[in-house]
Amino acid sequence: MARVFSFLSVLAVLGVLFVLFSCSSSGGSIYVSTTGNDANDGLSPSKPVRTLVKAVRVANTIDKAVNVVIKVSGGLYTPGNGLSNANVGLVINRPNVIISGGWNSDFTSVIGKSEFDGNNSLYHIIKIENVTNVILKNLVIRGGNANGSNPDDGGGGVYVNNVRYLTIESNVIISDNSANFGGGLLLYVSANNAISANVYSNSAVYNGGGLYLIYSTNNTVNSSVYNNSASAWGGGVFLDSSTSNTISGSVYGNTANYGGGVYLYNSDYFTNTGWITNNHANVSGGGVYTNDLHPNSYFGDVSGNSPNNFN
Repeated sequence: MARVFSFLSVLAVLGVLFVLFSCSSSGGSIYVSTTGNDANDGLSPSKPVRTLVKAVRVANTIDKAVNVVIKVSGGLYTPGNGLSNANVGLVINRPNVIISGGWNSDFTSVIGKSEFDGNNSLYHIIKIENVTNVILKNLVIRGGNANGSNPDDGGGGVYVNNVRYLTIESNVIISDNSANFGGGLLLYVSANNAISANVYSNSAVYNGGGLYLIYSTNNTVNSSVYNNSASAWGGGVFLDSSTSNTISGSVYGNTANYGGGVYLYNSDYFTNTGWITNNHANVSGGGVYTNDLHPNSYFGDVSGNSPNNFN
């Protein structure tokens, strides 16, 4: 009898440990709504918080080793109304987090997208720094204006610094942002990221109207990158000292003085398995402009660009 009791006691302890471990490893969800209140803890659909800032603050109280999903109801989030009004709308500074937008009011299903609009008053709509394993989904990211001093001069839509394994899904739109460098998105010293968002109608005063990658390797751009502009180099995509990157999406309708579609600056081992087409350069390299020979690169389908496909 004693042995049976002892065995049952062990099972009970193991059961408790299993439940605790399961809760810890899953991390759970945090809820954000346009009708929420930051006095809430955001840990249940009935008590959502109002701002993304509070949601990230709550996420940072959870073990960084576990995954956390921040579920954002559909609607418009602007500086002081869901986004911070202090230069950056949302800072992601913990690993293993998903920002999932477009949820209905009771968070039972995704019905659209959540719109993050900086109204041209924020340097960056989203800043992601020094983390791994971040996912953005079902978002519209617009109205960022990175016109400050470094690092606030790049990545008007999304600024990414020292990040690994970031995924921006194809249901994300990055549009109508501006910056000195990387109007839509800037990756700095970042690797193994997958960018599948639709990136369009962004602009750069200098380089990288749509995307700017600097000192960044092994990234994949599986986006539709179109109708972006840069006054100098790389209307669609500018790669600066960034090797072993791949374009597997479509780059079209972009403009710049040099490299209407793509500009490679000291960025060998570049691979294009997508399409670079119908871009325009005011001077040269309508499709692709390279500052030097890139003998280990594969350029694939580069066609229909003006005034030429390559410089």
